[in-house]
Amino acid sequence: MNFKAILTALTLVPSLLTLVDETVKSVEASLEGFSGADKLKAALAKLDVYLDAFAADVAVLASLKTILTPLVNAAVAAFNVAGLFKKADKTVAS
Repeated sequence: MNFKAILTALTLVPSLLTLVDETVKSVEASLEGFSGADKLKAALAKLDVYLDAFAADVAVLASLKTILTPLVNAAVAAFNVAGLFKKADKTVAS
């Protein structure tokens, strides 16, 4: 990746972090009852649209997309710890 691509990536990261948080919250609210894998897929699809619109440099785009899944997973973990997301009750009443 060239210097210009690195600078572009660095300028997108702060807004990307905010976007990841908002996307995770939105997906969690709209896909209640869906599996975590389905929610991850939906979140990544939304984030891909953002990156495709704002990152013209292919190298920047590829680099940023490699960190999306870990960022989404970290946001979900943080929201779970904070109690913002309710875990599905997996116990079966007897």
